Amino acid sequence: MRAALRDPGVVGGNHRADFGRGANGRVLAALYHVMRPFRVYYGDSALFCRADAFAASGGFPPYPLMEDLAFVRRLHSLGRMAYLPTPVFASARRWERGGVARTWASWVVIQVGYWLGVPPERLARLYRHIR
Repeated sequence: MRAALRDPGVVGGNHRADFGRGANGRVLAALYHVMRPFRVYYGDSALFCRADAFAASGGFPPYPLMEDLAFVRRLHSLGRMAYLPTPVFASARRWERGGVARTWASWVVIQVGYWLGVPPERLARLYRHIR
């Protein structure tokens, strides 16, 4: 992170996400990697940023869901975001416990709703908490 932030044009970034060696984890990691160029990545990829960029962006919005994606969009408006190859390990638990088809369908509906402007508070009702 320090090396990436030595470039004054970089305001923050994230890491490659690793969801484990199971089939679900590998598919999910590949999906995250493919979505990254479209500026779609989340907190589970270990977001980081400069303190001044955090302040200038307004920080995380007070959403119950999608706050990380909104934050990433704000950071991109301030400068470049680095993508670090060093993996961070995230859980594939949601996909394993919720079932891949059901979790995938829920994820797609929430994503499409978000991009269409559905309020995050409403989308949060569709999000299954599995902890």
